[in-house]
Amino acid sequence: MKGLSDMIEERLHRYARPDELFCLNESIVSDPVISLHTHDFIELSYIRKGHAIHVLNGSKISVSAGDLFLLSYGCCHTFEACSRDFTYTNVLFRPQIFDESYQASPYLEDLFQIPYFADLEFKAKKLPQIHLFQITDTFEYDFKSLTDEYYKGLPGYRILFKNQLANILIKIGRAYMQISHVIAKSPGQELIQIVLDYFRHTSSFKKIRLEDIAQRVYMHPDYLAKVFKEKVGINISVFIRSIRLEAAALHLRTTNMNVCEVMRFVGYQDTKNFYKAFKSVYHMTPAKYRAKYKNPAEEAVVSLPTICKAAPAK
Repeated sequence: MKGLSDMIEERLHRYARPDELFCLNESIVSDPVISLHTHDFIELSYIRKGHAIHVLNGSKISVSAGDLFLLSYGCCHTFEACSRDFTYTNVLFRPQIFDESYQASPYLEDLFQIPYFADLEFKAKKLPQIHLFQITDTFEYDFKSLTDEYYKGLPGYRILFKNQLANILIKIGRAYMQISHVIAKSPGQELIQIVLDYFRHTSSFKKIRLEDIAQRVYMHPDYLAKVFKEKVGINISVFIRSIRLEAAALHLRTTNMNVCEVMRFVGYQDTKNFYKAFKSVYHMTPAKYRAKYKNPAEEAVVSLPTICKAAPAK
């Protein structure tokens, strides 16, 4: 990676149309590698396809299709190790399109504090960037509309572009505040509830992954795992495993599904691994457990895993 002495500053006038304070461009697979750079504008990027390493202010973060990031003035970044299909949509803008009195700031809270976004009641301090992970369902249509409006350039497009960009920024602000609440203010019980709710609203545990749960709160999976460990006191992988096994026990007690059907329902594909995991918790085989505890009248609801009932509150 290039050093700071090699870093360039990108300027909005190189990309924007004359007399405009915003610009939109879409990368293509054949685009050259981006140099390490800063910029004199705010940058909003949405990853459309592929994956890469986002090098940002000295840190490296894995990004992939469906991820979004918002960077303030002066952020230093580039992409590394891009997949061949890595493409993204970039929106470059200056906040003066919303408030002419805005002064360039290295912090995004100054963007959200201008009167145009007052109703959002955004709260953060010294925030240079926002990353949201796997937000395709929330933003895909918005970026498509923004792109269409910009490239068609029909009469009134500047007003519509400004309003659609504001809509995206408000959604970003909301999502960030949701993450901040979960991380900074919520007890471990709320993180536990997020995971439990995900399991309760699925018809099968087969395809559930940490990435799927992280998507619900717009977090990177690694970061969710770190926060969960800090707040709850156990690894989230252990928690998910406990949910699977308690769900298996529940279905053995309350249904007529055979053991193999239960095993596959809760996400295990290997019989040996399932039996080993089940016996490590219940100290007997699934068949013996069913014979001993069969209770068709019991309500079939996934409950809080025993391992978390004993976990320390944080």
